[in-house]
Amino acid sequence: MGAPAYVAVETRPSGLRVTIGAIEVGWSPLAPTRIVSGRVTVRAYPRDSRRFVPAIDGVTLDAAPGETLRVFLDLRPHPLLQSRPAALVSLLALRAAEPDSAVGETPLRLAPSLLESRRVRFEAPGFADSVVPGAWLLETAGGDTGSVSLRLRSLNLPPPPPPPRPSLLGRRWFQWSLVGAGAILTGGAAILRHEGDRAYDRYLDASDPRVIEREFDRTIRYDRWSAASLGTGQVLFTTGLFFLVTGLGR
Repeated sequence: MGAPAYVAVETRPSGLRVTIGAIEVGWSPLAPTRIVSGRVTVRAYPRDSRRFVPAIDGVTLDAAPGETLRVFLDLRPHPLLQSRPAALVSLLALRAAEPDSAVGETPLRLAPSLLESRRVRFEAPGFADSVVPGAWLLETAGGDTGSVSLRLRSLNLPPPPPPPRPSLLGRRWFQWSLVGAGAILTGGAAILRHEGDRAYDRYLDASDPRVIEREFDRTIRYDRWSAASLGTGQVLFTTGLFFLVTGLGR
């Protein structure tokens, strides 16, 4: 018989049946237990035997004489990590001096014990790296057969569209044109009003019925033109001045 070694076993959750080789040795957490040195297989059995997965529930190790092996088995549901496209998955180091740990490529199942205190990076050629907290992945996956999928952002993005050209109202020359046109029409309204007053004076001084009728029509016409010119001019002048001051329309 070879020299003895020792195995201590911890599981998540605790209180699971533990076997070393083919021998049942107790329940987790298991204090250091004497074994024969050499290759040894340690397994923990979940309470629901239908969830037994050898790749998760057991581990095979080599125990050197006099060595105490400490085995940790995480039998909690392992979330399935997926991404579009498939990506290399790494666990970021907890300290700056330590290297990151590559753990595989999606789709990939990882133990909750690896994720709950780490950040996880997803890398794929031509796509931006995505770094997310492992605790978020666990929370998003949820359930016994949960999974979480990430869509990586492509670096081959189309060029951004050109900035929109300012509208006609946003162009300075057009704003000044509105102000100028408004000023001209406002000034023209005064001239038309003056011509209307002259026509009215001739209407009052006339004695010939034809002259009276003609000058009366001119008075009415000039008054209408003056009012229209003044109203339009004020609107154009105010609008142009408003856009010049506020910068709206650009």
